[in-house]
Amino acid sequence: MRCTDIPNRNAQMLGTSFGLESLPQPAFLASITAEGRVASFRANTRHQEVFGNDAGDMRRRWLEKTASALFSADNCLEQEEQHPARPTGSHWWRLSLFPLVRHAGGRRDVLGLCIDVTRAKAALCDLESAAYEDGLTSLGNRRAFDRDLAAATGGSKPFALLVFDIDRFKPINDRHGHAAGDAVLRSVAVALRQGLRRDDRIYRIGGDEFAALIFTARETMLAAVADRLGARFKALVGPGGAPLSVSIGGARWRTGVSAAELFAVADATMYAAKHRPISDGRNG
Repeated sequence: MRCTDIPNRNAQMLGTSFGLESLPQPAFLASITAEGRVASFRANTRHQEVFGNDAGDMRRRWLEKTASALFSADNCLEQEEQHPARPTGSHWWRLSLFPLVRHAGGRRDVLGLCIDVTRAKAALCDLESAAYEDGLTSLGNRRAFDRDLAAATGGSKPFALLVFDIDRFKPINDRHGHAAGDAVLRSVAVALRQGLRRDDRIYRIGGDEFAALIFTARETMLAAVADRLGARFKALVGPGGAPLSVSIGGARWRTGVSAAELFAVADATMYAAKHRPISDGRNG
């Protein structure tokens, strides 16, 4: 139920003692003044069950902050809020405020209706997560990488960018099929998760390309990360037990370097590593 779903005349009827208690959702009726004072406040039983007996004081304080806008409003106002609703934990609610009749003496009634939108919020969060997640590996996707790299280069926190590319990946797909190729991609994703720290961010940015943002200013920490990843990658095997190799490149961000510039440097170092023998720079 939204503001547009309730004509004003119906809101007027609901804003009575009988109408308030007949509502299945939490609701309240308040009387406000043009000076920003809440002259009276009454909540229905459902409001007290969901938000507790002390919720009235919280509503009063909030109404006092918005009283001027409500007093002169011609249409319903809405906002979303999160509460530790009883007894089922935290829920999201949409609060719709209906300005009703103006009384002599400078008062106006306001009807508040609270609609539980937790499921809708969860569905929206799921959609947003899917938009930034790689479906095969559950890592961040290229959209997430571009967003986070832009944010990192626009900040001040020191970090480094690492990029990874699976060597000779196309022959795996050609000879063993895409299911085998997908298994290799997932195994590399697992190795990255195991070799990186919880605060680091990992992405699959292309077919067989991965990237990671390493948030540290310590060269020794970066060296330790590279060593761990190298060890993880050396343990990887492909279809039939054939060894896998992964080329690694990287670049440390410096103030003033753009996201595109940083990625170009890291990508170049990765391709330079790819053209070296395995014993001379790949897999760590």
